Amino acid sequence: SYPLFTKPTASACSLGVANLQSFDTEADAVVTNDGRRVPVAEFAEQAEQFAADGYLFQTRLNPHPEIANIVGNRISTVRMFVLVDDDGPVLLRAAWKIPGEATIADNFWRAGNMLGGVDVETGAVTRVLMRTADGTEPVDEHPVTGTKFDGLTFPEWQSMRELVMRGAAAVPSCHLQGWDVALTDNGPVLIELEGDGGDAIMEQLCFDTGLLQGRYLQFLNNAMARRKERAK
Repeated sequence: SYPLFTKPTASACSLGVANLQSFDTEADAVVTNDGRRVPVAEFAEQAEQFAADGYLFQTRLNPHPEIANIVGNRISTVRMFVLVDDDGPVLLRAAWKIPGEATIADNFWRAGNMLGGVDVETGAVTRVLMRTADGTEPVDEHPVTGTKFDGLTFPEWQSMRELVMRGAAAVPSCHLQGWDVALTDNGPVLIELEGDGGDAIMEQLCFDTGLLQGRYLQFLNNAMARRKERAK
């Protein structure tokens, strides 16, 4: 049942994904969200590159109306970085992965995509950077919709926080958690969990300070002390 989003089950960085809108019976081709027609045999050949680890077909999610007004009719996720220590889970940082004009996924390594810092308490969007061919540059508005980022607050932020914290509490043995959360037309949805916290650039690039401070630094110091004690 279309539309579909497909991806390898063991790949990373959105490599091998496809956004399928419909099926063209006469052409025996799948139609992508950007209007391309890919013959079924060609699509199957591409998918079979990942056959050893599996290839997933899933119902495509639709963005929350307020998110669609900002980024268009596509899913974008917020990377929410949770630390779980002896005092329980705490949401330390959040960064919004904002898709640009012609990208199939919101991963920040793709040129044209953006990354915006989000205040974990209020959901206010702070500094936004765009990935370019040469690095990054600050941007004030979405290049397609023209929506201004200044003064923007992520909708339903408290619901996003609550869902992530419930997820974090369910896996307390995972101390560094990088949750990708999408706000859909049916509310927030957990897309995936990076069990090592994910690439630290996501939690640092749009902020004035790095992670190596406060509760996170104390957690690492305690972990190193325990490791040295066990090595004796």
